[in-house]
Amino acid sequence: MFVNGVEFSTTTSSVELDGASGPDEATDPHRGLKVGMVVKVDGGFDDDDIHGTATEITYKDNLEGPVDSITDIDATTKQAVVLGQTVILDMNQTHFENTTFNTLAVGNVIEVSGLLDDAGQIRATFVEKKADSFTTGTEIEVKGTIQNLNSSAMTFQINALTVNYASATELPSGGPANGQYVEVKGTSYSGGTLTATKVETDDDTLGVSDAGKVEMEGLSPKSHHNPNSRSALRRCRPPDRRSLRMVPPVTSPWAQGRSGRPLGGWGADCHQGLVPLAAPVSPSEY
Repeated sequence: MFVNGVEFSTTTSSVELDGASGPDEATDPHRGLKVGMVVKVDGGFDDDDIHGTATEITYKDNLEGPVDSITDIDATTKQAVVLGQTVILDMNQTHFENTTFNTLAVGNVIEVSGLLDDAGQIRATFVEKKADSFTTGTEIEVKGTIQNLNSSAMTFQINALTVNYASATELPSGGPANGQYVEVKGTSYSGGTLTATKVETDDDTLGVSDAGKVEMEGLSPKSHHNPNSRSALRRCRPPDRRSLRMVPPVTSPWAQGRSGRPLGGWGADCHQGLVPLAAPVSPSEY
């Protein structure tokens, strides 16, 4: 698997896909990972810094739900609203499964993985169509920060989405609070309101307190305005060879003779030396 230009061996690694165990190599050589997914990789780098061994690979999508609207920005970029979240689709940067840049339609239920920009928009690196339309009773989900909590009405907002948690069977300890980063699941969505069945705090951190090497990929204002700008990247390398890495979107789970650059040219990264990494899986080279 290639992530952030590093080829990781995954033969002995565990894979978690949205809380479920991924398939083994005998079932799926790609372990359920797909190009463009933003993943976190725990493991170690080899001395050459371009190879490594992954011990744990974790994938969490940003959201899964019906498309409310699609607006053309220009010939190669569109803005979609999904569960009240703004998603930027790029013909050259977003990898599509079961749909395309041109055929994605309002009402389609999609899974989105990507990176947040400084405006809170999701710059999608991976979009998969799950269904042509939403049917009440089908579980959908969104992650984000609680805003405008109304304890009396038992509602809050995640960007433009209103969440009603009156009938939720799982809530954070002490109840929802403004500023909490949560994952919300529900099976009923109408008029911009998601009726929650579960509201859970989501620990979206690296999960370690100390490591010698860290790689992170995210959006900076420079890379937002110029996705190809390398000046947006920052790196720091301590002498210690232990490493913590956050993985960017998957460029390509396994070598397919493609360019090894990460799909999301939007990025700011930081190198420090052996534990987790987070970025998109990318089309990889031999």
